[in-house]
Amino acid sequence: PPHLMFLISFLFLTHLCSARVLYVDELRTAMADRSNELLSFCQKYGFDELILYDVQKVVPSGADELNQWIEKAKSSYGVSRVAVAGESAGFFKDKVLNVVNGVDWNLEFEFWNCEPGRVLGPYYCQTYQTCTHEEGFDFVSRQLDEMRLAIPDGQRVEHYIGWPKHDTEIPTLASKVDRLLLHIYGREADEKARRSGYRIPDAAQYPDCEVVFIVSAEREFSYSELSSKGLAELEREIAAASPKPVSETVAYYPSSLTQHSLGTWERSNAASAGQRAAADEEDSAGLSTSVIVIVVVAAACLLLCCAVSIIFVAGLAFRRSRAPTAPEKAMAPPAGRSTRSRSRSHTGVTRSRSA
Repeated sequence: PPHLMFLISFLFLTHLCSARVLYVDELRTAMADRSNELLSFCQKYGFDELILYDVQKVVPSGADELNQWIEKAKSSYGVSRVAVAGESAGFFKDKVLNVVNGVDWNLEFEFWNCEPGRVLGPYYCQTYQTCTHEEGFDFVSRQLDEMRLAIPDGQRVEHYIGWPKHDTEIPTLASKVDRLLLHIYGREADEKARRSGYRIPDAAQYPDCEVVFIVSAEREFSYSELSSKGLAELEREIAAASPKPVSETVAYYPSSLTQHSLGTWERSNAASAGQRAAADEEDSAGLSTSVIVIVVVAAACLLLCCAVSIIFVAGLAFRRSRAPTAPEKAMAPPAGRSTRSRSRSHTGVTRSRSA
């Protein structure tokens, strides 16, 4: 049936890549939701890794609840790994280490978000005394080294990056992390991936560094693409466009808009499936009508043939019933003599004898 085929294709198309990562931007809301809407969404669409923002707003007072939520995500909703996003090694050592169990550390510090030699921005400058692109890159390099020394065994060190201005920065970062997450923000994510050649470290030189593309579901970027194409089609386009081999894993930011855009995509596909089902039903109805007409015509022809056969047989029987029997044929007069004259002759003989 059409609806079953849609469900099968839907499940197939939403689980093509090896893993999907989701950036969770409303952590406290997700933790407080008794219906587990976010986790159910992750399970449905195959998001098996999470990166959590705003952990500092939850810990230390809500550390137990956070650990329980993470355990529930892993044990009941198919989530295999969870990472925490932060801006410095100090954050991970003070807020995450020995507080949040079994999570990877994901460093986000946008040193690359200004031209070399230019002021990086008031926030970084005031908070970290890091005011230029070059100072920001040096700061990130030191943070990654500190994170590597402090992180528990079995957990990954990750770094999010946009568009660095120097080709030499990517190899340095790749040597310090387990995974680089490169954003391909734009209305045409595949085109952004195509232009990412210099941002992708050589796999042979850095075999232990996984490279993952990040797609933004923000309305000024890939929201419309996700709404119209869904996950699998967009991921195929990105993989085909990449100038170098990258991980089959794709990350999506943020969770709230990713949910909204995929809800739009699903409703659109369901409507299309309904239209196809209606068209199929209409075709089936038309076919059924045609079959009925053919059967009726065939039955009428058969009845007509039977009627003709019956009439023909009845005619033959009637003709045979009118034909003379053998004795009647013997008593029949010779050809050329009428019965009337023979009857007169017989009468005449009789009268003669009587006289």
